[in-house]
Amino acid sequence: MSHPSSVPAHPDVSPADAARWARNRRRRRVIGYSILAILILPPLADLVSDPFGEVADWHYAAALENYETGNRKQAEANLKASERWAPSDPQAHIARAGWRVREERYDEALEELNRAIEIGGETTQLLMERSVVYQHLQRYDEAVADWEKILAQTKPSLLERLDPTDFRHRRANVLNAVAYAQSLGKLDLPLALRRINESLELLGERGATAEKLDTRGYIHYLMGDYQLALADLNESIKQTDAFRRSLQDNLALLRRRSADVRNLELTIEGADRALAVMLYHRALVYDALGNEDRASADRERVREITGREAGEWLF
Repeated sequence: MSHPSSVPAHPDVSPADAARWARNRRRRRVIGYSILAILILPPLADLVSDPFGEVADWHYAAALENYETGNRKQAEANLKASERWAPSDPQAHIARAGWRVREERYDEALEELNRAIEIGGETTQLLMERSVVYQHLQRYDEAVADWEKILAQTKPSLLERLDPTDFRHRRANVLNAVAYAQSLGKLDLPLALRRINESLELLGERGATAEKLDTRGYIHYLMGDYQLALADLNESIKQTDAFRRSLQDNLALLRRRSADVRNLELTIEGADRALAVMLYHRALVYDALGNEDRASADRERVREITGREAGEWLF
């Protein structure tokens, strides 16, 4: 008896036609299965090839969310789970280092970053973050050493060789950072001044941004050039005050629209801290010039912004 799914139930079909019909049916079925495999197998292969990474990423995202919403115990548990599922990925150590910096637990932050570097190598991101931690720990030689490595890594890409604009911006920012790290440790100030001047010259007039002028102003102060320091710091504070006002205006507008303002609030916090640093630097210059009233006024603004007394913790 013929199988009902293989041979059509028609009295005029010969055995040869029936066999040919069955072969064509099997061929169509194979083609259909092949198409289905093409559609399904690639994403399935991705999942099978790195199932641990998928789970690790889920725990990592949950950790960040829990930390930001104040559930820090669960955040730590999620981060440990992420680390277990993907021990060769440094992202858990990087996140934990960021948390420890926010909690001002800098020794622990350094341990996490060192572990991340052991896993992921001395990338620009990791060296930058470790340098900041070294600065918090007042280990300025090591902070400068990390920035020196970043400076050596800062080379133009193929596209940047054709249009060097982006490369000039990157190099200018790194030169500013290493010069500022040198100033914090009072290390080779003439070299630090040359570096910040190169940073400013790379971008021309547009490059005279508040953070770069603050760096140069502070170096001028350390080298005893108080009027030059005052000129740079006055301009950096003027720029930052204007930036903060624009941010505050945008914040008020977004709040009236009931929009999510958290990212903007974080930007404002960063601008507030930057302004506090600049005011502290200018207060030092006013001290050196014997202008106690203006020094006191700047320190009072620092207290209003940060709730703390101005001091070396500001950088």
